[in-house]
Order: sequence, then structure tokens, then C-alpha cells
Amino acid sequence: MLGMNRAVFARTLRQGHKGEDVRRLQEMLTQAGFDPGPIDGDFGPRTHAAVLAFQRSADLVPDGLVGPLTTAALTEAVLGSGAPSGHTPTGLSLHIGVNNVDPAAYPFHVPPLAGCINDANDMRDLAQGQGFRVRQLLDGAATSAAVIDGIRTAAQQLGSGDIFLITYSGHGSQVPDPAEDDQRSETWVLWDRQLIDDELYALWGLFRPDVRIIVISDSCHSGTVTRELNLLTAQLSQATERALDTQLAAISAADAARVALALSDAMAPVLERAGDPRADASRDLALSVISDLVEPAGTARSIGVVDQPRLLRIEDATRDVTLRADLYREAIDRVAGTPPPRCKVLLISGCQDNQTSSDGRPDASGHQNGAFTKELRLKWAAARDYADLHARILADMPSTQSPNLFWATPRDPAFEGQRPFTV
Repeated sequence: MLGMNRAVFARTLRQGHKGEDVRRLQEMLTQAGFDPGPIDGDFGPRTHAAVLAFQRSADLVPDGLVGPLTTAALTEAVLGSGAPSGHTPTGLSLHIGVNNVDPAAYPFHVPPLAGCINDANDMRDLAQGQGFRVRQLLDGAATSAAVIDGIRTAAQQLGSGDIFLITYSGHGSQVPDPAEDDQRSETWVLWDRQLIDDELYALWGLFRPDVRIIVISDSCHSGTVTRELNLLTAQLSQATERALDTQLAAISAADAARVALALSDAMAPVLERAGDPRADASRDLALSVISDLVEPAGTARSIGVVDQPRLLRIEDATRDVTLRADLYREAIDRVAGTPPPRCKVLLISGCQDNQTSSDGRPDASGHQNGAFTKELRLKWAAARDYADLHARILADMPSTQSPNLFWATPRDPAFEGQRPFTV
């Protein structure tokens, strides 16, 4: 069927139609990456949904009718996909979860996290259910060499039309990079060192043309978080002054939670200079100071379980790359000269560059995910495509954490329009 030059249907196909032409339509939708359900010649609800998703991806009127314009666009998508005729796509996935790093590797204390390994386990289960062949790297196994090897192996095994899903859950940060527009590069904080986004971008260059890569990163990319913390520290000062006023003896729990986090970050370097580098020391101090300002009833006492951000402070990240400059220089030199990516790379991250990602809180059963991963788990199955998935997650996130959808390569509407995690 895919050896044809152009598909031409004798009628405008619509929901309720049956026949060989519907079967051909379903085959084309499948080849283009849109799941019509069983290829049975029956234009049912799933085929209708796949047509709508394709029409949206191709900037056509999403009316569910397969007339000349939709047929032509679908034919172009199939013939231009680069996938060989009869090729069954392969899906590989790599799931990275880092609650703890090697304390001997980093020249400072990196606070432990609680939800990252759960995130990796849950994303592995999701991928396995979708037909991916999965691999996992948790805590001590999530070294920079192992992550790079996992990506290189996927690049060697995947061809045009295949898909690679990589998920990361752990601390994130930024380090100085004069070559970037914002003067900073994002990092993943792995067991032994930070993995810099320049390295990831170079690794994408190893993949064959038209491989689909979806990156899910539940971590902080906080390029301008210092500005936010300065603002919150000012709010703390104002709130304290208000609390001392006899006409206002308390602030809300929400305000208290925000300013407690600000105070915690502000006090960390002070306590470190005083000889107490424990991560929980600044947190305990913040909570003890702010508790007197919080109204005693209702949810105000939730201040005691303020969400922990998955943030390695920029000052610490910069200190790391400075003290281990040779290590990081060698890492960047190893990828120098790598050709630009020819694959398609779509990132959905836990927050914007100027925000932090929450490590989340345990649910009633005690299971804890990052706030972003929790929403992804709840929303992905109902999402029409990746843009819809992003919108659904964003709708139920707090204003302080806005997940981002970003193309690391030129945007590919057909890929973005596929049902999430479709092999």
C-alpha cells in the first residue's frame, strides 16, 4: 500500500464508513504515527480520533472528514516519514531516578530527595505498557557514564521511524556558559557529576534521521531562581512587619510556605559558614521562625511539610564545575564537533527555567511522586497528543510550577500530534 505515489479515495471518508478504503486510511494513519485502533476497515471512534489528531497536527480543519486535503496531507506525511515500507517501529526507553548522589563525588552536601526513584519506576511501567523495551538507572547506577552509554546504545539500535523515551527525575541546576543566550546551561545532577545540556544535545546528533525522541525531565532548571528568592525574602520581611502589627497577628499558610522556603535558602550559606552544613538545619530554622506567624487552625500547620524543590543551588553547581573543572572540560571536549541532530527531540519538563520542580508529597498510600510526574501519570492516557498532555498537566499545577513543552530540534507537527508514548 505504501508503495503508491498518492492515495486517492473515491469518497470522503467519515465515521461509520466501512470498506477497503477505510482499511487503507487506517494503515496510513498508523504509518504516520496516529493510532486508529485495529486495522479492520471500520471507521469507528478510535479511527475518528486519530483523524482529528492528524488534522490538528497538519493545521487542517479538525472535522473528522477525510476529503482531498486531508488525504493529500496524510500521503505527504507517510511518504516523507523516512520509515521504510512495512517497517514496524521500535520503542526503547531509559528511566533515570536519583534520590541520592555520591557524597564523595560532590564538594558539598546535596540534599536527598524522596520521589525520584518512584518516578522512574512508574515511568518504566508506563513505557513497558506501551510496548517500549525498558532500561532503568537508579541512584548509584545513574552515573554519567551509564546515562551516556544508555543513550549511545539507543542511538545505535534505532532507525528512522523508531522512538526513544528518556525520563529523568532528580535535582537540576544551571552552570555558567557564555555561549548560551542566557549565559547558562542546564544540568541533570547524576550520581557522580552533573550532566550538562551541551552533552545531551551532542548525543542527539548520534541518532539516525527521523528517530523520535521524547524527553521527560522532572527537575529544576532555575536560571533566574535567585531573582525569585530575593523577591520572596522581601515578602518575608514585609510579612514579619505585618505580623508584629497588633491589627494583624498572622499570615496565611500559603504565604508562610512561600516565605519559609525563601528563608531556608537564604539561611543555608549562613549556617554553612557557621560550621553547620546540614540541609535540614536551615529548613528547621525557617520552620521555627515562621511557625509563630502562621494561624494555628485549619491547614496552616501544613507549613511543616512544605514541598521540597528539586534544586541544586546555582552557587553550588557553579562551585562543582569550578572545583572539578578538568572533569567537566573533558566531558565537553568529548562531544565537541558532533554533528547537529537529524532526529526529532521533544522535551516536556517539570517547570520553566525560572522555577523549581516540587519533590511532591506522599499520597494516602504513602507513595510519593514529583508533583509534575504525578500529574503526568494521571493525565497521559486521556491526552490526544503531546500538546494536549502538556495543557492538561499545566491546568492542575500551581502557578509557581509551570511545566514546559519545548522542541530541541525544529518542530515536527506530526510527532507532536501523536498520542503520547505511541511506539
